[in-house]
Amino acid sequence: MKNLLLVSNISEDNNALIEYAAKFCKHYSWRLVVLHIRQFQDPVLISSVPNFQKYDLEIEEMMERKIIRKIQEVTKPILPDTMTQISVQKGNKETILSQFLNSENIDLVIIGNKDLERESEFINHKEILLNVTDTPILVVPDLQLFKPLKKFNFLTTHTENDMKDLLALKQLFPNAKLRLTHFDDSGETNKNATRWLTYVKSKLGKNVEYQIIDETVPEYIKKENMAIIDMYDSIVFTARKRNFWQRIFDPSTTLSLLSDIQLPSLIFKINA
Repeated sequence: MKNLLLVSNISEDNNALIEYAAKFCKHYSWRLVVLHIRQFQDPVLISSVPNFQKYDLEIEEMMERKIIRKIQEVTKPILPDTMTQISVQKGNKETILSQFLNSENIDLVIIGNKDLERESEFINHKEILLNVTDTPILVVPDLQLFKPLKKFNFLTTHTENDMKDLLALKQLFPNAKLRLTHFDDSGETNKNATRWLTYVKSKLGKNVEYQIIDETVPEYIKKENMAIIDMYDSIVFTARKRNFWQRIFDPSTTLSLLSDIQLPSLIFKINA
């Protein structure tokens, strides 16, 4: 069984996303894993009233129970308890998240596009999800109703990393159709690209289409957003994991597109 992770510290108030995640897991028979990370307790002076720390802990536990109940109210009518897991852990958020992704064999992290950009209790969650962890991210537009992801549009640059990500995508959604879209304004088809495509099709099978687009990615995304009928159920990006200085001086094109895109987006990450 595959596992979809929702981090409650980031998306606890996004009921539409929680419902989408539950229906996603029901349709694909995945397990919905919800992680809440408790912050470190503030230090307590020796001279403090002994009950202060206990009282502070009880308040925090009460808030956690409230968050868990809120999530369960949305998920219980959709998913049985056997397909839902809610975990509460305490400590450094980045460390816990990285360890949890591995220990629970998380296949995808789900987040709303509005949650990706807004401030949350999970400080720097955008940087951690995009530039620290390797797990792919499913970014869902605001108030998106769930429908099965039957056709993906993978934006490709004909790289070896793209090939690995395409194979990973096929493992996640084995019955989905794939369209590979390459952006090239030169009007020429590179011989190496042809060899790459032939190899990819030999690995992925018949459900693969290919197109070359003579426009920029932002222009293409804008046009897709304005289309009356969606040609795809999801667009797949490959984003480079960037260090601190790269994040300051080289803003991610992928990130700038996600806030406006009207389809669920799947992001695979590679090292810069």
